[in-house]
Amino acid sequence: MTNSNIQVWNEHSKREAEKEISESQSHIRKWLKEIPIYPWRNKLLDIGAGIGLDTKYASDLGFDAQGIENSLEAVKIARDRGIVMSEMDMRDMLYQDEIFDICIAGGSIEHVPETENVLEEIYRVLKPNGIFLFNVPYKYSFFTPAKKIQQWLGIWKCGYEKSFGQNKLINLLEDNGFEVQEIKWSEIEVGTRHPVLTKILRFMDKIIGGSHMIWMKCRKK
Repeated sequence: MTNSNIQVWNEHSKREAEKEISESQSHIRKWLKEIPIYPWRNKLLDIGAGIGLDTKYASDLGFDAQGIENSLEAVKIARDRGIVMSEMDMRDMLYQDEIFDICIAGGSIEHVPETENVLEEIYRVLKPNGIFLFNVPYKYSFFTPAKKIQQWLGIWKCGYEKSFGQNKLINLLEDNGFEVQEIKWSEIEVGTRHPVLTKILRFMDKIIGGSHMIWMKCRKK
């Protein structure tokens, strides 16, 4: 990740420190509540964890949870809140093979070009039959051209970000040793600063059957 992207996420982390994610907005959190927790099956890694909102949520459920994040500012905020967090690149994780039962990535793996490299690392650190829960932007949404326009104009504040189509994403996961078990979609959420734009893009997405985010529950084969 470039220095400019890290700076973007340092600033983003400061804003996120006052924000919470509702359970209704996160299929990752819904799936986590459904997973039985055993002493021998509870080690969880939150990848690209930001300030650790999902890490803390998993910990509160009873998982032995820790996170990794490339933004030092986010790591500091998370640690100040008592969350186990390490400054680390998701493309080169400093963990031994097969030590986590669950990996989650809430809106993070789309922010690096080397998606396959990230999936290889996740596969490596997961135990056999380990669970991988994540979400990424869905390609077939009116939010995608809106994002491209903002990137072109230089007003996009989320650094590098790409989107994925369902079939290509499934093929990518299967090529890297994962079995897709469940798929969910969610509507556009662009914040209260643009409520009218949000409603317009949601309406247009409904016409074409589009969605903002695609969520996947996978298992390491």
